Amino acid sequence: MATEVIPSGLGTPLVRYGLLTAWVTHVVNGAISGFLRLDTPWSFVAYAAAFVAIVLLTTPNTRPLSPAAAGSTVVATLASAGLALLFDTGEPRAALAGLAAFLLALLAIRGNLPQAALGTVGMLGQIVAWGLRTQVSGAEIWSHLCVNGAVVATGFLCRYLLVRIVERERAHRRAEARSTLAAQVAQESARLAAAELAVVRDEASPLLAALRDGVPLGPADLAELAVTEAAIRDRIRVPRLQSAGIPQEIRRARERGVSVHLMGHADDERPLISGALADAVARLLSEQSAGDVTIRTPPDRYEEALTVLISASDDTTRIAFDADGEVIGRQ
Repeated sequence: MATEVIPSGLGTPLVRYGLLTAWVTHVVNGAISGFLRLDTPWSFVAYAAAFVAIVLLTTPNTRPLSPAAAGSTVVATLASAGLALLFDTGEPRAALAGLAAFLLALLAIRGNLPQAALGTVGMLGQIVAWGLRTQVSGAEIWSHLCVNGAVVATGFLCRYLLVRIVERERAHRRAEARSTLAAQVAQESARLAAAELAVVRDEASPLLAALRDGVPLGPADLAELAVTEAAIRDRIRVPRLQSAGIPQEIRRARERGVSVHLMGHADDERPLISGALADAVARLLSEQSAGDVTIRTPPDRYEEALTVLISASDDTTRIAFDADGEVIGRQ
């Protein structure tokens, strides 16, 4: 999800080192401006708090910060900005206050929106308190409020845009994956259809050639034609029963005069029956010399995987098999 993709970018060593480089520049700026001095220990605490906030903000993981870590980041950020606004009198607006706004914006981008919003309220309140304490003009206070508020608002906007971008990219990849899968399925279907047609052609071509050439057909030829037509019909109507051994045994049974009927669904997408089950059915067919045999593949909701109904002149037997070819019922 997008909530995992975005934080994983902010939790990288590269981002941490980049923010720490910015922190070093603020330290240098504080030393040059005179805020960071040995006789002002609060200045060291302000920069240390900013350092802690950066380390917490760039915690390496693939999710937003935990509530405790995000809250600690906000506290450290506000402590840094508040100390700078309270003790740095050399600038109209302390540079660390601007860094605080930037860190809160990144906190929003990371996904900790409630904490970033609370931190923003606290930061803006600090600016108002600073303006009232220093008695600067209202226009200047509004200027600082707008600048820092706009920085944080940009973070919230970036978060929204990044989430939308990631969601659209993921949707595009899902669509591309579905399209690729559909193309692969179509190719496989075409390959299977071609293979199936080749089998049917090899089975029917001798008889079709004889019909084409006008060769006289005797009783044996007509019987062979009927058996071949039934075999082709079986392949279309009950594809699950085309497991090795069964089609050949069905053909031999029909040639002996056994009437074999297959029942199933042409659109059944389940795999072929197991080899053990196919062997059990083939053995059963090899024992029949006359009568009717009906082989049925029931839906998955039934306990039996396959049933065979044998109708002779004086008796009818129904045999149920499980998927492993074991007899689970006979009546």
